[in-house]
Amino acid sequence: MFSVGVIFYIILTGRPLFKGNTPDEILEKNTKCEYTLSDRQWESISDSAKDLCLKLLIENPDERITAS
Repeated sequence: MFSVGVIFYIILTGRPLFKGNTPDEILEKNTKCEYTLSDRQWESISDSAKDLCLKLLIENPDERITAS
């Protein structure tokens, strides 16, 4: 479901969730779940879409929203 959240973010904003100068830097941010939602494009997204995206991106799988 985390991957769904990453793809959902990209669809909503047109930008990658994890940003970095090298593939290793991007992978490290993904592994540590380091992201920000402060992009200008993110501000125009509805509150319900933001809420769903945030629930999909919760680091702890036990706390993350499920498909069911």
